[in-house]
Amino acid sequence: MFSLKQPVSSGSSEPIAVSENSKTFDALLRLCYPIDNPVFVDLSQVELVLEAAMKYQLAYAIKLGSDLLRGFIAAEPLRVFVIACRLRLDSEANQAASTWKGSRRFDDSSPTFNNTTAGVCYLTDMSNISAACFYRLLYFCRTNSYSIPSFTSGDPSKDPSRILPEQSSRKSQNAFSENTNLDGLFDGDMADVVLQSTDGVRFRAHTLLFRLSEATKVLDEGAKIVSDVKPPLIQIQLDSGTLADLIRMVVPSSCSDGITDPQRLWRLAHTAIRYGIHRVTTSLK
Repeated sequence: MFSLKQPVSSGSSEPIAVSENSKTFDALLRLCYPIDNPVFVDLSQVELVLEAAMKYQLAYAIKLGSDLLRGFIAAEPLRVFVIACRLRLDSEANQAASTWKGSRRFDDSSPTFNNTTAGVCYLTDMSNISAACFYRLLYFCRTNSYSIPSFTSGDPSKDPSRILPEQSSRKSQNAFSENTNLDGLFDGDMADVVLQSTDGVRFRAHTLLFRLSEATKVLDEGAKIVSDVKPPLIQIQLDSGTLADLIRMVVPSSCSDGITDPQRLWRLAHTAIRYGIHRVTTSLK
């Protein structure tokens, strides 16, 4: 801010020219002054004000602007992702990408481009970010990765949540069908929720078992795809194999027996630690 051209003298009325329009600069100053903050109903205006706050290094305005940006994630996650990447805000980009991934299904086998991951994830606003940012979003949506260390820089294949090699969707399906039919445990009215994995497999379950196992964070962080039907459908950020094994661990039955594959155990342990499910962590030890 103070690198701008200053008046010749303190008493001079010579104006200082700024590149922002009056609406953006007025909103920016209102974020800094001890008055009521402006109300934003347009995401594009939030973008302009936040960009100006970052340009002038106004820490408090940046904080408020970032909070405003996150407020639009539920309604416009893909646009927020683009803005966050352009302004190099990794935390907001990650939140927006996770919300977007949880609210959509991606089918790269579709003959129609608009139904593929690239087609579903594309906006004309993508021209405002690098191809690398767009690629990382596609990579994130196509894999069972929990998050990307950085959407704005770095190599997404170095994601620490993927230390072990990813298994094919066929192996995940095998893990799901192995040992027992989980849906058989929740026939009829026994299920009060349906959980959908990142690769599209759905599991009938009961929230009481997750509460008893202190695993409600799994449900709380999920995104409701369909909430006006019974039971509601919730998108969970776990692949079908890991989600099936987690359900086996919270169900008080023989379903939890027989998990001996090291990679499945590692993924299950990683999930238990991530969500703070101490009962599962203890059992795995």
